[in-house]
Amino acid sequence: MKISSKSWHYRFNLKIQGEKFEHKAECGRFTTCSYIRTCIASVIQGAWFAFLICIIAALAIFIVGSAIWVPISIFFLGGIPTGSPLAAACIVWALIALGLLVLMWKQQVRPYYNAKVHQEPNVFIQAIKDKHGKFCTRVELV
Repeated sequence: MKISSKSWHYRFNLKIQGEKFEHKAECGRFTTCSYIRTCIASVIQGAWFAFLICIIAALAIFIVGSAIWVPISIFFLGGIPTGSPLAAACIVWALIALGLLVLMWKQQVRPYYNAKVHQEPNVFIQAIKDKHGKFCTRVELV
C-alpha cells in the first residue's frame, strides 16, 4: 500500500512524532498495523499536548486578567473586585479563541478538502481489513 507524504495523517505523525517517525519512514519499517498504532499514539500525544496548552493558557489568562482587572477596579471602583467580571473576561477570551479557530478552519482546512481531486487509498479501512485477515500489509511512503 502506498501512502503519500502529503496526506494529513503522514504530516500529523511527522509533526507530533518528529525524528522518530521520520527515521521509521525512511527505513520503510511500517505495515498498516504499525502505521495505525503510530497514528493513534500521535492523536493521544497531540490531545495531551493540546490539553496542557489549554491549562497553561487558562492560567496565564487568569493571572494576566487579574493583574489588569484588580488595579483598574481598585482605582476606579474603590474596592476589591468580585469574580464575576473576571469570569466574563474569560468568556470573552474563549469566544475570541473560538472565532479564531473558525477563521482558521475557513482559511486553511476547508480549501484543502475542497481541492482534493483524486481519492487516495484509505489506510484506516485497509488496517481494519488486515486485522480481520490477520495479515498486515507493507506500507510504502511516497
